[in-house]
Amino acid sequence: MVQRLRANVDRLRPGHPSPIIPVLLGSEDHAVAVADALLEAGLLVPAIRPPTVAPGTSRLRIAVSATHETADLDRLAETLERLGHPL
Repeated sequence: MVQRLRANVDRLRPGHPSPIIPVLLGSEDHAVAVADALLEAGLLVPAIRPPTVAPGTSRLRIAVSATHETADLDRLAETLERLGHPL
């Protein structure tokens, strides 16, 4: 399972040290809008915003697991790219 998790993380962001991958977006409104667009596409990626993070540093929190399928990770990456936020 550990090897599968490492491979899944590397598929999205090679060498990233954690299965939690942030996508920094800046404004709270923008982070919420992107999270909503991902949810409409069937992808649950929450927006993390103040007070959890400092104002102006809102982000998406991608939580990669060993059980994610390659096709799901590819769909997430493609959808983020289409929304203007490639990994």
